[in-house]
Order: sequence, then structure tokens, then C-alpha cells
Amino acid sequence: MTYWTDKIIEAKYKMTDVFKNQVKELEKIVPLFKIANATIHFDEHSPHMHIIGVPVKENCKTGLSRQVGKTSIFTKESLVVIQDKMRERCIDEFNIAYGMDSKLKEKQKGKNHDITPFERKVYNEKVKGLKQEISNLENEVSNLEDNKESINKQITKLNKDKNDISDEIDKKKKINNKIIIKSKNQLWDENEKLKEENEDLKRLNYQYENQYKSLKEKTDYLIYYLNKALKKLPEFIQNIVERLFNYSILDLKYFKQQYDPEVKRKEESRFKGFNLFNKKEIEKAIKHINDEMDEAAEEFYKTEKGKEENFEL
Repeated sequence: MTYWTDKIIEAKYKMTDVFKNQVKELEKIVPLFKIANATIHFDEHSPHMHIIGVPVKENCKTGLSRQVGKTSIFTKESLVVIQDKMRERCIDEFNIAYGMDSKLKEKQKGKNHDITPFERKVYNEKVKGLKQEISNLENEVSNLEDNKESINKQITKLNKDKNDISDEIDKKKKINNKIIIKSKNQLWDENEKLKEENEDLKRLNYQYENQYKSLKEKTDYLIYYLNKALKKLPEFIQNIVERLFNYSILDLKYFKQQYDPEVKRKEESRFKGFNLFNKKEIEKAIKHINDEMDEAAEEFYKTEKGKEENFEL
């Protein structure tokens, strides 16, 4: 028994082939013992096998020709022979399976005895109780199976709900992504549009600045030369007057009478109703004065233009 104390379960499993050969050997030694079941136990201290069978008695003279014959098959003498053969065969199979050269302990007398009717009754009651426990366990297993099926259905439904929720989340994500992309594209387009408008405004501003500079330069130029002209205007007029009266037969008084509105009005009121001059002579004199003034103005303009050009150079 101490051999199996520190052995792992895999080592115990090697006894399976040993026990299978034992069953075959038992069928050879006791051919009238019909084996119904053989169960190997590995969950106890040492691996062992329980065999259930029926000893059969042939050619019975009374009753059935074949009957259960325990006392005929298993006698004290036959049991000794069976045990000795099985022990020898078992140790041989054990040594082959584990690669050892072990020997079995000597048999101890008084270990085996027949089962009494009372012991059989107790045994049967235990078996009946165990069968009831097995039935109860089977019912519990059946209930557990039903519960398992129900739980599996719930799990399947939960998995479906989970998949539906995941699909819905994916749809929402796609929609949100589309909205975000669309918003980004709109913002991008608006930004590009604003950039273009800004560039247009910059170009317009640049054009307006250039136009303003050009106009300002022209205005400054005109103001500059207008101021120069205004400064020279009195001198220009004086030159015209001097030319008119220095190089002409007209005197100042006559000029005022002809061209000064105030003097002319006074003279007309004074001589109203009288015609001291021939109309043709007056027109001729006026034309002469106008021609003289045009020539003087043209000469003055040419002189001033020459000075201006020299000034610019």
C-alpha cells in the first residue's frame, strides 16, 4: 500500500492494462463465472478493480438446466487456486507495465469469508439507498441540464442583443464620422472661401492704394502747379495790361469804359439815348482790342511755358 503514496495519477493509470489482462485471465481460470461488470477505481489510495459476475451451474437435474451455482463454482479449495493464480498473474503484469521486479506479500489467513444473509441484506439496502441517491442525482443533473439550456438561451439572446447594440454603435459611429467629416469639409470650404475673399480684398486694397497714391501724386502735382500759377497770376495779368496799354493806342480810361462793367454801366446811364460813335467803328475797335489781348496772352503763355520747361529740366 505504501508504494502508491507518492505516485501521481498518470502512474496509477498504467494499471489499466494490468486490470484488463486480469479480467481475461479470470475468464480463463473460471469460465463458468460470467462477468457482468468490472470497474477500476483510481480515486482512492491505490488503484483497484471491482468485478461483478454470476457463477453459472450447468446441467442441473431439478428446475432449470442452468442455474446460479455459487457454492458449486466457488469452494474453499477453488478460491485458493483462483487467488494464487490471479496473484501470480497480477504481479507479472505489474512488473511488465512498470518495468520492475516486485514480489507480492505472503497471503494472510482468515481474510476471506462468505457473506452471511444478514450482511447481504445490509449490502442490498445500501445498494438500494445508493441507487436512490443516484436517481436523485440524475434528477438534479436533468434539472441542471434544463437550467443550462435555459441559461444558454439567455446567453444566446444576450449575445444577440450585444451584437445588435454593437451594430447600432457602429452605425452611430459611422453617422457621427460622416457628420464630422462633412462639418470639417464645410469648415474647410468656408475657410478656403474666406481666404479667397481675403486675397481679393488684399488685391483690391493694393489697387486702391496704388490708385490713391497715383491720384495723390497727380493732385499734389496739380496743387503745386496751381499754386505756382496762382502766384504768377497777378504778374501775368499785369503783363497783359502793360502790353495792352504800352503797345496799344488804347488808354486805360477807354479800356475801362469798354470792359469794366461798373464803368460801362455808369457811362451807359450817362449817355443814355446818345450814339457818339459809329456802330461799325466801335465793333472794329473792339475786335482790334480783342486781337491785341489774344496776341499778348499767347506771347505771355509761350514765355511762361518756356520758363516752366527749363524749370522741370
